[in-house]
Amino acid sequence: MDEVTAVRNFRANAPTPDRARLAPGRQTVLDAAARGTRVRRLRADWRLASLGVAAVVVAAALVATQLGPATGGRVQAGTPRSSKLDRVMEKAAYTVQEHSKVREPGPHQWIYTESAREKLPTGPGLMAESIEGVGTKRGALVYTERWYRYDGRKSAGLSKEDKQFRIKDVDPDSDERTPREWYRLLSSLPTDPGELLKTLRKEKIVDSEGATQAEHDFTEVRGLLGSAPLIPPDTQAALYRALEKIPGTKVSDGLVKDAVGRDAMAVTFSNPTGIVLYRHELLLDPVSFDYAGYRKVAVTDFTMRRGERITYPDKGKEASRPERAEADKGGKPAEFKVEKGQLFVNEAMVSTAVVDRAGQR
Repeated sequence: MDEVTAVRNFRANAPTPDRARLAPGRQTVLDAAARGTRVRRLRADWRLASLGVAAVVVAAALVATQLGPATGGRVQAGTPRSSKLDRVMEKAAYTVQEHSKVREPGPHQWIYTESAREKLPTGPGLMAESIEGVGTKRGALVYTERWYRYDGRKSAGLSKEDKQFRIKDVDPDSDERTPREWYRLLSSLPTDPGELLKTLRKEKIVDSEGATQAEHDFTEVRGLLGSAPLIPPDTQAALYRALEKIPGTKVSDGLVKDAVGRDAMAVTFSNPTGIVLYRHELLLDPVSFDYAGYRKVAVTDFTMRRGERITYPDKGKEASRPERAEADKGGKPAEFKVEKGQLFVNEAMVSTAVVDRAGQR
């Protein structure tokens, strides 16, 4: 198992905010309203029902008024980025720094995660990412629950053999970082966004790939936000501010739906140079700004052929990244038509918590 897969199972986010945490955003919107600013109302997320309808709608509207248009297709190099990205990421950084309740757990506490991933009908040989772990299928989604003890000595979940709940010892000689090692590593990272990006390029903590430096930077930041077991608030804020510095990064126009149907804000990335086939979407909770999920979306029609680079059917131009299709099971050449808007990855972090025992949610 590679480190990206291993740490993806560890992710634990801060809890849903209470009224006190929403107060600064609420006051900002009330002040804007007093000056005549029009606030657009949005439906409240089900996770925030207990906070009170008024507080939730006001906070969600604050985010909605800051969002800018998503991009797709060819992106022109040197195009100035909207300051909306900066404003939204600054708001996200402030929120987690001031209101996050993430603290380092005790050595015998457990990190619980429940994730969901859509099993997408992309066809044989199209290299759709596999669903890791043992999960429960509900419709088109596979839900996976995991528990990892903070000291890294034990893990728990459904066994592959009989799908029964099991607690097992973790190999002490494993090269994989424990949740405690991850937390302390992240605590040591620079909080200046520029220095943070330099460190991530050097250390390659989640070993991200990318056709350009910008794509590598975005996938490294997204990988840490979506995979690390716990993120210290100052480091999480620095990761959000680092996104402001990555060319090709935007904020979606309005809210989108994550894999389980919740409202989410999409921070999108498309390569700033060359031909663009995909859009990466980092999904955040629109109020707490915690990690909510990830999507990878085709932004144009193209064809995948076995043993060849991806090409546009009408232009015959090579894509900026040499992804390849495979032959089908019969060994015959594989060719697949991909349509604009098709999802390649669709996953959500449903629930996270620090608990006292395995099996507790």
